[in-house]
Amino acid sequence: MDKYLFILSPNNSGSSMLYKYLMRCKHIVALRNKNDISEEGQTVILAKTKDCKGQILTDENYDIIKRINHFKNCPKCFGLLPMPHENIWDCSRVCVEKRHVFEDETKYNWDEIKRIWDAEWAKNVSYNEKDRIFLEKSTSDILRPHLYQKSFKNVYFLGLVRNPYAVCEGIHRRNKYAWGRCVRQWVETAEKQIENIDALDNIAWFRYEDLCEKPYEVANKIREMLPELYDIDFSGEVKVHALDGIKIRGIINLNSKQIGNLSKENIAEINTYLVPFHHVLERFGYEVLVY
Repeated sequence: MDKYLFILSPNNSGSSMLYKYLMRCKHIVALRNKNDISEEGQTVILAKTKDCKGQILTDENYDIIKRINHFKNCPKCFGLLPMPHENIWDCSRVCVEKRHVFEDETKYNWDEIKRIWDAEWAKNVSYNEKDRIFLEKSTSDILRPHLYQKSFKNVYFLGLVRNPYAVCEGIHRRNKYAWGRCVRQWVETAEKQIENIDALDNIAWFRYEDLCEKPYEVANKIREMLPELYDIDFSGEVKVHALDGIKIRGIINLNSKQIGNLSKENIAEINTYLVPFHHVLERFGYEVLVY
């Protein structure tokens, strides 16, 4: 029986690393790009968007600005799949700022989305396996599991969370957002993850820290939910997006390095926004950082 597996994860929380290890499983049918890097379903939609003449802007004539402008201005495409790209909904890495969009069923064309995704999944060597598990991850998936449950059959989820200070450091470093904006992203996605954990039937969740430090326990948790993934193995190296570009490496906990990038002033400012949500921290076993 075919199943669908969606990774619900905030930005900078290990979802790409998790995806890459899952891609090695026999029954996983994953989206991937020409560089064999995990591909987000939302990126696939953007890449396969046709212009008004029906021409697909393929990798050979890749023009991201032309593609984005078309996506923004074509009513048919704009209503296909919301995505947080800064040139579309202007909430790159902070999708909670437009959560009313991502949670709105009317913003999606599921028939076309599934057609495009299935065409890409079909390119995977595992597509002809029995008991396939179709894998997808997009940063805004964490806001729309209810839509996946409604639009797909046999749906399962993996939920991730990560230390808020490391997450905020990553968002701030990449996008230069104010600390309050970074903290809001962590808090609201963490609150949404609590809602997902409590409400969804088929979900296995774990922390980024557990994935790094207790990979065998995480693997067992995944197998308990999806026995087809008997061969999940977090040993060895995979190609991932790292702090310093695309690297081939094993699982490494980067919390210390990223939190170490924060000054006392940075931590103090983060705490002013984070402390009121101590109950969210406690739910996931995190604490306010004392400097």
